[in-house]
Amino acid sequence: NLFKNNKKIEKLDLSYNKLEIISKSLFEKLINLKELVLSSNNIKSIEKDSLKHMKKLEKLDLSKNDENLRIEDLDLPATTELIISNLRVYWK
Repeated sequence: NLFKNNKKIEKLDLSYNKLEIISKSLFEKLINLKELVLSSNNIKSIEKDSLKHMKKLEKLDLSKNDENLRIEDLDLPATTELIISNLRVYWK
């Protein structure tokens, strides 16, 4: 896991990285994350439970990704800002 030794990270910007899938294991160690910017990638899918451990996440930016982004489940109790501009989001 890329972030396994970085539990203190609070803000992460991965814009313009050509990401396509957000898997369950990608961010699992980032338990203190408050802001996650994933804009301007090519994200097509966010797997179920891939963000569930982010209990402190306040801002999630998914703008400018694949226009048919599929989100299986988002359980983000602390999130107050969700940015999904330029998307046609499908919820399962």
